Amino acid sequence: MDRELLLEQFCRQQRLPPNYLIGARRWFLPLAEVLQEESRGGARPLIVGIHGCQGSGKSTLTLLLQQILTTDYALRVATLSLDDFY
Repeated sequence: MDRELLLEQFCRQQRLPPNYLIGARRWFLPLAEVLQEESRGGARPLIVGIHGCQGSGKSTLTLLLQQILTTDYALRVATLSLDDFY
């Protein structure tokens, strides 16, 4: 799937404002590229932690990265939230 289309669909599905696309293009697509590069040829899984204040968009970012990494790079991605362990 075209990345731009993926981003637009993601924003619609998540009911995000149009300016989210600007940040996603500038920050999150390059981040996905770095994560993909870091995961290449590794014998161990790549573990990434995302932290921030409540309501800062951690879950949204995680969902977007998961979609990009699975769709564009055919990587297997597992996510979890520390909230799952409270």
